[in-house]
Amino acid sequence: MKRDGAIYPPQKGLWLLSDPGVSETLCKQIEDVALPRLRNLGSDFDYTRSLQEEDPYALNRAAATYALYRIAEGNLDAARDLIATSEFASYVWLPHLKRLGLDEKLLALGNKLSLEDRLTLAGLLHEWEAYSVEKLKLGKIWERTPFPLETMPS
Repeated sequence: MKRDGAIYPPQKGLWLLSDPGVSETLCKQIEDVALPRLRNLGSDFDYTRSLQEEDPYALNRAAATYALYRIAEGNLDAARDLIATSEFASYVWLPHLKRLGLDEKLLALGNKLSLEDRLTLAGLLHEWEAYSVEKLKLGKIWERTPFPLETMPS
């Protein structure tokens, strides 16, 4: 087992339910490898920070994803900070925000964006969400729901 907290099947390849003892092996690896590492973390962002010991660029690559999470949850100040301090997040996010006319607003105003701006951001997130649902063929089980960004007072 690697130091990264990943769990692996006893044989090379996939976890196969037909393998005898697969449930016990999987549970043991989750208990011995994954859970101890996860119990010490406060958030998904802390987890990525913890990976930096093994991969110094982990946080930089993850910044765009975390910016997405922070925007969806309505924490626009945190999203702004991630975009402003991460070259990768800037490269990934700023073109979309610029297209919507929100780049300078988000970087300058963060959580003080107007309700209209928040709905525009939510529209972009829903657009991406619908695209993913279509590509993953999850339309039969997907139900569009509002992001916290849309439901919180501005």
